[in-house]
Amino acid sequence: MAGQAVSLIGTWMQGPVLSWVVYDLTRSTKALGTVSFLGQLPMTLLVIAAGVVADRHSRQTLITITQSWLMLMALGLGIFASLGMLNIGWIYMFAVLTGIAQAFDTPARQAFMVEVAGREALGNAIALNSAMFNTARVIGPTIGTIILAAVGAAACFYINAASFLAFIAVLVAMKGLHYRPMSTGSKGFKDLVDGLRYVAGHGDILILLVLTATFSLFGVYYSTLLPAFTRELYMKEATAYGVLISCLGAGALVGALVMAATSTSMRQQRLTVFGLGLTCLSLLSLSLITNYYAACAVLVVYGYGMISFLVSGNILVQHLSDARYQGRTMGVRHFVFGGMWTFGSLIAGYLPKYLGLRGTVAAGAGVMVAVLIFTAPRVLKIDITALRTPPDGAAGDASKG
Repeated sequence: MAGQAVSLIGTWMQGPVLSWVVYDLTRSTKALGTVSFLGQLPMTLLVIAAGVVADRHSRQTLITITQSWLMLMALGLGIFASLGMLNIGWIYMFAVLTGIAQAFDTPARQAFMVEVAGREALGNAIALNSAMFNTARVIGPTIGTIILAAVGAAACFYINAASFLAFIAVLVAMKGLHYRPMSTGSKGFKDLVDGLRYVAGHGDILILLVLTATFSLFGVYYSTLLPAFTRELYMKEATAYGVLISCLGAGALVGALVMAATSTSMRQQRLTVFGLGLTCLSLLSLSLITNYYAACAVLVVYGYGMISFLVSGNILVQHLSDARYQGRTMGVRHFVFGGMWTFGSLIAGYLPKYLGLRGTVAAGAGVMVAVLIFTAPRVLKIDITALRTPPDGAAGDASKG
């Protein structure tokens, strides 16, 4: 965990710095959106196939390869920045290559927690991982933007590259894991189709995925536009931008800790609606205010609502899913979340030309409010105590396998 914490801090340090560099080079929200889109696109296209790879091969080896790949990408950014060669074209290329590595890394790393902690301690491992992720989300941007202001972007990229070494060393040294048998079957495509049919036929899961897709499409692109907000609306520089990112992370960290301490399956329906409602209210507020310090405070609230919605929705989907379809259901959820985020990045890049920065955020929040009003009654009525059985067609197919 310590090695991963160091790596995560480096990752969260580089992300906002790279966004700032993109905006500094181009002064274009279109470029910001395109970099985010290209970085997320491989996740959208490859994550399901990457999950199959993670089931068929050693996850420990796979993560070691992807972490080494990500280290080389950060090192490449540092070298290009040092030589004065880092232009938007090279940044686009590094975004795609980094996204490919993350597409294979994400499902393998999430599934690897079972092998590290064992099933009995899995819940604690997930809670600790969430807290660690959001702690890095607070610390990383602050450190990164301080270094950016002091010595430049290249140093941030080099430090991120070095941070991967700690996690890689831990991965190589790991022994005594809870190994599992690897999947070697040849019915991957049929199983995928059965899983999609199951999700499509399960109304409660489907409505939660609709909410997740809406949030990913319209609720997260404010973070993509933060460099533009910081410079054009709040009239601040790189360090202040890092503080904004850290405020969002602080709210998310508090939300993760509260969820870990108090979550029970019986209240996730209300928390899902509450979390998304709080996120909508925060985005509407951010579209209206022009004061930097008020924006910092609102981003803490936004982070709290975001995590409350995502974690409670995740818990509900897992409770509702039949055990035979659990992995595929979660794969579809991750595909929906990452896929809509990808296209949300494009919206973030192009819509400000027509609606302005604040109008773009307000429009996205308005769509989310409309969808939440329409779906909230159904979400609040979800009964997770009833036995969930797959639809007739899917059940029949599953029984044959």
